Amino acid sequence: MMQPVLLNGVQTYSFTSRDDLITFAAEEKKSLIAVNAEKILHANAVTRELINNNIGYADGVGAVWALRKKGFKDAVKIPGCELWLDVMARFYRERTFFLIGAKQSTLDKTIEKIRKQFPGINIVGFRNGYINNDDEKTQLIEEVIVTKPDIVFVAMGSPKQELLIMQLQARHQALYQGVGGSYDVCGGGTTRTRVVGQPQPRVGLPVGKTTYPHQAPDTPGPLFCHVAFKPVVRFFHHIVT
Repeated sequence: MMQPVLLNGVQTYSFTSRDDLITFAAEEKKSLIAVNAEKILHANAVTRELINNNIGYADGVGAVWALRKKGFKDAVKIPGCELWLDVMARFYRERTFFLIGAKQSTLDKTIEKIRKQFPGINIVGFRNGYINNDDEKTQLIEEVIVTKPDIVFVAMGSPKQELLIMQLQARHQALYQGVGGSYDVCGGGTTRTRVVGQPQPRVGLPVGKTTYPHQAPDTPGPLFCHVAFKPVVRFFHHIVT
């Protein structure tokens, strides 16, 4: 069985490909949680418990660097906003799906595109991400329990999506993934495009980045230089050295 690596107390798996991650996740039926330098550096008791009880994977170059420094030279970066489409491509003929998150208009466009891209996909339920009170949350949880999806995607941003996933996991076992702003990309809210099945290049050192408008900078670039330089230096000093 694959064993995780501790990075500042955060259990992170050193997957060598997306296929390896998807196969492992399908067997475990837990939540896929993206791990980057920020989550490692600012980990606390709550976030550690959340990640360590599930499947933390390297969604940032900082996490990949740390894994490689620990001796896992073949570890690769796996962007979560692409991974969910790979999960869907692998299982859409045989598993059922439930989508949560984003504005209703964005969610509707996302589902429309998904159904065109994956003919015959069985989406057993969906709901936008605007949950205003406990009654609405309870109603959502009950709907998930009744429809019994195999795979649930939640696009609400961290840590909100992970906290909701924790509540859902307590009532229904499935493969969960928090996908942040991925519905905005899929539904046409950004200019980023994605081709399912596109090979994932190995992450080079120090070059190699996949940055999306809804993600905090985790790789070198103009924004990184102005915004994230000091935290990343602290990350290397605290985690890697």
